[in-house]
Amino acid sequence: MRLNAIEINADNLNDYLGLEIVAFHWAAPGACGEHGGVVFITSDGNVYHTNYVLPKYGITEDDLCKIFPPLSDFKPGIFGGGLFPPEWKDQYLGLGNYLVVHISL
Repeated sequence: MRLNAIEINADNLNDYLGLEIVAFHWAAPGACGEHGGVVFITSDGNVYHTNYVLPKYGITEDDLCKIFPPLSDFKPGIFGGGLFPPEWKDQYLGLGNYLVVHISL
């Protein structure tokens, strides 16, 4: 990950439950770029990164929902669209990548 991000993996997952996330980037398993990459941005400006596809992280999609429960309402469509958590606005970035931001921003 090129950002100055805090890495989340299976070993430290429980340390990052309850983050006040205000935006996230999500990449589909077959997305261009880092497939399966997820970046969370919190209200205090911290950036967190994980990946639910690459084995070295040991993270599953269920684990992502533990970090950020609204992800259980996130069902991206193919080529944009889909279902998103209430009070969140999506922007399809193309090639399997989404930016999702809380409406308070």
